[in-house]
Amino acid sequence: MPDRSEIENGTSVPDPYSLQAGSAAIERTAVVSTAATHTLRRWVRRGLFVLASVVILIAIYIGVALIGQTWFAPPSDPNLDNLAVIQDSGTDSRHFEIDSTPDNDRELLPGILSGISAEVIAAAAHPLDPLLQVAEKAQANIRNSIFDYEAIMINQVRVGRGPVRDPHFMQIKIRHPRLLDNGEQIPFSIYTKFIAPANMAGQEAIWVRGANNDRLIGHPPSGMLNLISLELDPIGPIAMKGNRYPIYEMGISRLLEIIIEKGKRDRAAGDCQVTLDRHVRVDNRPCLMLEIRHPHRQEPFDFHIAKIFIDLEMQIPVAYEGYDWPKPGTTEPILLEKYVYTQIKLNPGLTAHDFDPANPEYEYPDR
Repeated sequence: MPDRSEIENGTSVPDPYSLQAGSAAIERTAVVSTAATHTLRRWVRRGLFVLASVVILIAIYIGVALIGQTWFAPPSDPNLDNLAVIQDSGTDSRHFEIDSTPDNDRELLPGILSGISAEVIAAAAHPLDPLLQVAEKAQANIRNSIFDYEAIMINQVRVGRGPVRDPHFMQIKIRHPRLLDNGEQIPFSIYTKFIAPANMAGQEAIWVRGANNDRLIGHPPSGMLNLISLELDPIGPIAMKGNRYPIYEMGISRLLEIIIEKGKRDRAAGDCQVTLDRHVRVDNRPCLMLEIRHPHRQEPFDFHIAKIFIDLEMQIPVAYEGYDWPKPGTTEPILLEKYVYTQIKLNPGLTAHDFDPANPEYEYPDR
């Protein structure tokens, strides 16, 4: 052992026995470290293998589920296509002629449509004025007397530059916002359930203004993929896939708002052609068809032809068709969007339970 003076002078000589012991300790530590590293690598490899296996199994499950929904889904009701048929009076469906029957020889239109005629449209300061008056009356009628409704909605739209997609059929429930006598505020509420196409059948969505941070609650179609509910941004890519508008733009009241907004915009922008057809049927119900036509493409017009179909008894619009201008060298207008509301039940008395994913009549998997 070095004496005290050597330690103080910094001239001590290392003990060989201590060096040997330290070297052995370092070797043992290295061995342990190497063994631990090998063990960790084995566990990492095993973990990656398990993770890859799970991913492969999930991919196989999703693939089988998609194949099952696409190939083996039960066929849609063939009668559904009939719901989307709009029957006119036999004129060219691309252009309805003005009803030339004199007013005094023609049965007057009821309710909000009373007084409208080809002569009234021709005599107006702007052809859109009579249509805007009808739309505002219809909006007041909904606000004052239609609190909720159920329907089957058919929509067929063109998204982006692609072709117009096949019709989508869905059951819908809509409750309009209003203040009850007891002070309770009813929020705008929407429920949808796909009926067709078959690979989307059973897919549901609920959106209630102010609830769930204004996010919609949905789930995949019925079948093997219906495992979880999803909270989605209504304007996010998943919720907007295949749609021109978010879910909260749905409904007859919002359709009227859009008609009024665009009508006032187009009125200020210039002239247009407005014609009508009294002999149209939607869902085999008598309707009046009002057509707005912009002959030439110019700002701010965003459609060539718009057709609005108003149910004579219910006094509300039940269908809308919008067309783009024909492609160069052609004469056929291009369908942009088509919405049809059929089998409408007005004021069925919907409650918050109808917009609750926990409703046992719905197919939310984890509610």
